[in-house]
Amino acid sequence: MTHPRIDHVSSSAADSFDKGKHRGPQRWPCVAAAVPLFLLLGFAPDCGGSSNGTTSSLSGTDCPETVPTYGELTIWPLCTVCHASSLSGSARQGAPANVNFDTYAAAARAASEAVVEVTAGRMPPPGQTQPTSDQTTALEQWAQCGTPE
Repeated sequence: MTHPRIDHVSSSAADSFDKGKHRGPQRWPCVAAAVPLFLLLGFAPDCGGSSNGTTSSLSGTDCPETVPTYGELTIWPLCTVCHASSLSGSARQGAPANVNFDTYAAAARAASEAVVEVTAGRMPPPGQTQPTSDQTTALEQWAQCGTPE
């Protein structure tokens, strides 16, 4: 499909653009200036996988030589008592239906929230088996260093 070539702009369109009524393109210089600054300051997102002894640029967390993978984390059995896609209704004990940890994809989506809840001591809820400090540390490393599969 070809598009017709536009050789002119109507005077009313040009006038409205000149008078600041058309604001969209004027924002691009700010964005164009901000992106290199953002990257220069070290806020480039991690691309996943293990980080080789580096610092996660978004969190400031030191990533070990080998980041634990989803399958290596031993915290999941504590989570999937309530947060499993196979559970519904009262079996979830109040866990939101869209927060699960029984698959890599679901766990990766909820990784940041999981770290916040576990480190704050809100998850697992009181009365449930609590994670060890090693399990909590491994979860933090996994979530903040690329969520390797």
